Amino acid sequence: FACGTYGSMEDSYTIRCCRQNSSEPNAPRGPYKDKNNKRCAEFDTADGRYPSSMLLGPDGDHLVPGHPHFWREYGQGGEEMVFLGYDHRTEIPSVKEDAMAIRRLFFDNDGWPTIWMPIHVRVDTGALPDLVGKQVKLELSSSGDNLSKIAFDHVEISDGQFTTYNPTTQMTAEPTIPTLPTSMPTLPPVLTATVYIGDIIVGSKPVGSKKWKPKLKIYIMKSSSADPVKGVKATIQFTAGSKLKVKSCKSKSNGSCVFKLPNIPNKFDSIDVVLKSIKWKNGEYNSGLNVEFDNCPVFSKDCETLPIFK
Repeated sequence: FACGTYGSMEDSYTIRCCRQNSSEPNAPRGPYKDKNNKRCAEFDTADGRYPSSMLLGPDGDHLVPGHPHFWREYGQGGEEMVFLGYDHRTEIPSVKEDAMAIRRLFFDNDGWPTIWMPIHVRVDTGALPDLVGKQVKLELSSSGDNLSKIAFDHVEISDGQFTTYNPTTQMTAEPTIPTLPTSMPTLPPVLTATVYIGDIIVGSKPVGSKKWKPKLKIYIMKSSSADPVKGVKATIQFTAGSKLKVKSCKSKSNGSCVFKLPNIPNKFDSIDVVLKSIKWKNGEYNSGLNVEFDNCPVFSKDCETLPIFK
């Protein structure tokens, strides 16, 4: 990510971001793009500005936010947390020194940082069987004072994603609805973490005068942060003539996963590799995010086969 301050410090500072896939050959030297896939270093004549995507604008008395910096921390349970630090002014024109503020960042479904905090509300008919067949109204509102405001960026409703509860073993009394601002209990997340192939290295070398050895290495990344992921098992199958072979590897701490492929007789000029599966105990695999190979996401539904040539 490349995040910086846009506008005038006197009245219009905002913090905006662009990004580049870390698997691209020139990373991190660019080109960086905004959410609309426009290059941030190329002036957009239609919009009359350089492209960028908003991260933080004026919010309450946090005016002209700027000079962002970012860091990562880990909670007691090992959960990863990313924070944004910035300075701001409480009034314009300013008559005192700038103040500093800190906010936790989250990542949306497309992997972009956001200050919007995910809120998950669950209605479990296993615990509340009387609700089955009835209309349920969920209301989200602010519990602050009369001048406070609340906004919702995206609301999504889904069903059938939670384990059914057994009221006889998990409930000792009728459930009660807490009144605001009482905090809600911690609920399982709705969004599932995903991994993808962030980079791939393909090659070959001769082995003696009669055989050659194909080489294949992939790098497994986390979609929310592009960090390497350890312990992901990848399985491929490939053909050399009429013979079908299966090989697996498990990603290391740097995300690398090396397939130990056998020597191939010289009479075969190539092998065709197909990805059978990628398994991660903490989430799912999204082939649509894979790094492109010959202008197509490798091992995706549009490019299922990867040839390796002698």
